[in-house]
Amino acid sequence: MKILICSAITALALPVMAGTAYAQGCSSVYVGATDYDQSRPLTLDAAIARAANASPEVLTAALEAKASSADADQASR
Repeated sequence: MKILICSAITALALPVMAGTAYAQGCSSVYVGATDYDQSRPLTLDAAIARAANASPEVLTAALEAKASSADADQASR
């Protein structure tokens, strides 16, 4: 468990220590909060969208898919 924590900290610290790199993204993944209009009733579709946007697992999966796509794009170059 201690190794996992150390490797997670290292993985998070490496990009900071490496400096700033600018790259053009393959596709956008929205990361952020959305203000919702609370004066309107909440529909099932809106509730599912809110849950998907708030879920760390969904965000992680989207970011991993983006990283895999970027890896494939770089490998093709």
